[in-house]
Amino acid sequence: MVKIISLFNHKGGVSKTTTTFNLGWSIALQGKKVLIVDADPQSNLTSLALSIPNEEAFENLYLRKDSNDIKSLVDHINSPAGMIIESSQSVSNIVKTSNPNLYILPGNLQIDEFSATITTALQLGNTTAFRAMRNIPVYLNFALRRIAEIHSIDYIIIDMAPSLSGLNEVLLMGSDYFISPCAPDFFSLIAIRNIAKIIPNWYEQIKSYQSDYPLACNPKFIGIIEQNYRPRRTNAEDNKNKPVKGFREWIDKIRVAANTELVPSLREKGLVVSEEKFKSAVKDLQPYDLAFISDFNSLIAFSQKCNKPVFELTQDDINRSGEVLRVMLDNVQKFKDSFNALAGNIIRLTE
Repeated sequence: MVKIISLFNHKGGVSKTTTTFNLGWSIALQGKKVLIVDADPQSNLTSLALSIPNEEAFENLYLRKDSNDIKSLVDHINSPAGMIIESSQSVSNIVKTSNPNLYILPGNLQIDEFSATITTALQLGNTTAFRAMRNIPVYLNFALRRIAEIHSIDYIIIDMAPSLSGLNEVLLMGSDYFISPCAPDFFSLIAIRNIAKIIPNWYEQIKSYQSDYPLACNPKFIGIIEQNYRPRRTNAEDNKNKPVKGFREWIDKIRVAANTELVPSLREKGLVVSEEKFKSAVKDLQPYDLAFISDFNSLIAFSQKCNKPVFELTQDDINRSGEVLRVMLDNVQKFKDSFNALAGNIIRLTE
């Protein structure tokens, strides 16, 4: 059965999109069939995973007969078929990437319209006048699970917009697990504290919502990914890729907030994996640290150009020479080790 993992932080600039792509690719390399979902109207994940250089290329993608995107998927609820999705219908299609085990459901700017409709339905609740809208908030989760069944998908990883929209609410509450990517700064610290209040409220709202296809409403928090920090420059193997002191201080503050504010508030609702399970699955890291991913720096530009993760870049992909090339290739290997470890941690936590 598919496992759905949402990457959620309403603060922007924490690399949710690049993490979704790199993580999805890493899990796919470990033999799992993965679907990444671009639920951000900006559609940056779509551009990263596919060759989408401009608006014309996006239009051509949407007009292809053999593909689908998140907007056409949600539009299906207004068709005569409604909640019925069959393998013979174009709405069930997903798009291949260059990794044979990795697929994408492309994004679409107009998904904001559906998000607004979800918000309206949730606010109106179960009033008689809006009974016709009762399945709208639960539809997308239902549709994603049906598509996963059709394509034998093992993992769905959702890249969510940095917002507190109705779309994010139903995507997260319909997931099986969620992760909060963070940057080591004051704003991520505040975001973690806000999430500690937001998610329990979402849980209560969705739990009481009446529909024909209820959400499971039981996502488990499995940890934080700390990223976008500058690593220490050292030859010591045990300090490889560790953050410099200034970033380390913020990372420690975020961990304290996660363990003293976020995790307890989620535990009251049954929305977090146990500390025991975390420790058995994630070695050499404290709860709830899933991974430390340093700044990609100039490697991200090559990744975007080649439509491949930073850890898959080769000497031919990197237009450099000499010592600069050696350092970059060394960093590529460090990122490969980091994402392999992260993918393994997540697979063990979700088994």
